[in-house]
Amino acid sequence: MQKEYILYLEDDQIDAIRFSSTLNNLEFKLGIVIKENGEEGLNWLKENPQNLPNIIVLDLNMPKMGGLEFLEEIKKNPLYNKIPVIIFTTSNNKVDIHSTFEHQIAGYMVKPFDHGDYKKMIELIKDYWDASALGHI
Repeated sequence: MQKEYILYLEDDQIDAIRFSSTLNNLEFKLGIVIKENGEEGLNWLKENPQNLPNIIVLDLNMPKMGGLEFLEEIKKNPLYNKIPVIIFTTSNNKVDIHSTFEHQIAGYMVKPFDHGDYKKMIELIKDYWDASALGHI
């Protein structure tokens, strides 16, 4: 049986813990796998071709391979290019926003600093998944 999960790419450990614990508090039905950069994320996908993530949540600003580079790589690969990707980053730069939407992302969210707003943002990701047809297959 395949495990259903989110692949979350985030280099900041505190952000990764915050994201994971917020999802757990919301009783989100998908598990979570956290990788620290795009290179680790690509390696994870290559090592798990029979159990790909249901959704990828992606930070843009990471070492080694940033989010945009990772996005460009997965969108070129027919094994990965249909996985929904939500950008979850601190960048509100219009160039970043336009560049990522050119790669058919499912959404772009700027991380809020306020805890209540952060929780609402994670709820939006959960609601997106719960409402999407992919969440019911």
